[in-house]
Amino acid sequence: DKIQKALDNDEVLEGFVKRRTKGGLIVDIFSIETFLPGSQIDVKPIRDYDIYVEKPLNVKIVKINYSNDNVVVSHKMLIEKDLEEQKNKILKKLEIGQVLEGTVKNMTNFGVFVDLGGGIDGLLHITDISWGRVNHPEEVLKLDEKINVVVLDYNDQDKRISLGMKQCKANPWEEFAVQHEKNDRTTGTIKSITDFGIFVGLDGGIDGLVHLSDLSWEDSGENAVRNYKKGDSLEAV
Repeated sequence: DKIQKALDNDEVLEGFVKRRTKGGLIVDIFSIETFLPGSQIDVKPIRDYDIYVEKPLNVKIVKINYSNDNVVVSHKMLIEKDLEEQKNKILKKLEIGQVLEGTVKNMTNFGVFVDLGGGIDGLLHITDISWGRVNHPEEVLKLDEKINVVVLDYNDQDKRISLGMKQCKANPWEEFAVQHEKNDRTTGTIKSITDFGIFVGLDGGIDGLVHLSDLSWEDSGENAVRNYKKGDSLEAV
């Protein structure tokens, strides 16, 4: 009766985790053994159920099956409610240009999803990770790494947040333009060789392109490029 009342009134109950079982945990409530599925323990996947055993845990009743005296409970529901409140507080304070600390949550070939806390994720597009060329986010970042990001855009309707990481630093292209002029000689390291030329790493982490036609006066581009390899030092104008 107490458990049915808690379900009807959406109450939070204090339970005690007795043991782990296949697919979840057994939680004692009013001396009745209830089932807490692994998917209902937390908002994030739990790898080690044993850390909860023989400890108190607040839960909500999800379902009562009288035919087999089975009660299903959830701890995740409590966390989700707290996260929703945190989320609304954070979103109210969100401004374009604001610098936030986040954690790298997931990587794709087009960018990184950053956990900003309070159940809020933002997308850091690959072009906004670095002022230099980035072929894949894993070249620069790793999972669970903490990073500073700038809010570039925020869509209130669908709660999409666009983030930038390179914007936390000065634009090296602008600094390069101040420090160098056309016809200056400069030296860099060959970062990659392509069908159309050689990319050279220059001051400030930016890349310059030496086109095939500008590699040599003597050889055609196809022959000239064979004289170079990645990692070589290259002087250019």
